[in-house]
Amino acid sequence: MSKRIFDKKVKEVIYAQMEKLGGEIKQEDVIYIINPYIESEIDVQKLKDQFRKRIANNLMARFRDDIGLRDCFVVQDDSGSRYVNIDRTKNSKDLKAINVMLENKINGLTASKSKVSKKYQKLLGQISFDELAENVK
Repeated sequence: MSKRIFDKKVKEVIYAQMEKLGGEIKQEDVIYIINPYIESEIDVQKLKDQFRKRIANNLMARFRDDIGLRDCFVVQDDSGSRYVNIDRTKNSKDLKAINVMLENKINGLTASKSKVSKKYQKLLGQISFDELAENVK
């Protein structure tokens, strides 16, 4: 497991800066805030390895079947990461792990979409603050 570089204080500084700027912050500003915390942590070889893994993941995620649906997914276990072609595998544990991963992503995206939609409706005046609070519960 990788160690946590940023503690709560860094997130609080970022959130405070976002509040000052009206709920937004530029990427450069976040980089400026976190830079003192990562300068001493830079390991060029580790960065190269992470970059290679990201490229491999992006490449494997582009494998599609004849109708354009994704074929390959990453599965992580004690031995590391493996790519599994769901059309060809016979390993039910891998399929279950991929299914759980996809469900978790769907659930997270659905919750985020709901939050954005509610805020958008509120800004348009189509939903009252009380209705918004009730829908959050």
